[in-house]
Amino acid sequence: RERNIQAQWFDVRKGMRTSDRFGRAEPDVEALAELTNQQLAPRLDEGIVITQGFIGSEAKGRTTTLGRGGSDYTAALLGEALHATRVDIWTDVPGIYTTDPRVVSAAKRIDVIAFEEAAEMATFGAKVLHPATLLPAVRSGIPVFGGSRK
Repeated sequence: RERNIQAQWFDVRKGMRTSDRFGRAEPDVEALAELTNQQLAPRLDEGIVITQGFIGSEAKGRTTTLGRGGSDYTAALLGEALHATRVDIWTDVPGIYTTDPRVVSAAKRIDVIAFEEAAEMATFGAKVLHPATLLPAVRSGIPVFGGSRK
């Protein structure tokens, strides 16, 4: 508002159709693509759109959650559905590290990492990105940028 930039709200549950596995809902990628392009894409032409991650809705309209990493996963899914050229994910940790820098002071930052390496690190418990987050990006060839406000 201070910069006089138009922004509008979009409830992601209108586009993120999921299974009814509450706490670990699976997105319906085809429905997401269709609904996102009908309801969200036109709003992007009008300015900035604010939405949420981590949630969706099942066939009866009840709110579902995607589980751990659900917000990042939502970003990647929306990026895929909208044919984005890049997905940016912001976090409170400045980069990807060889280990948790809050625990190991000698941890080294990794400036560039391949999808496969990030997925492997996440699979073994690294707090990089949830492995599911990388699937839509890999399927669509969309680079994922991990940024930090620190």
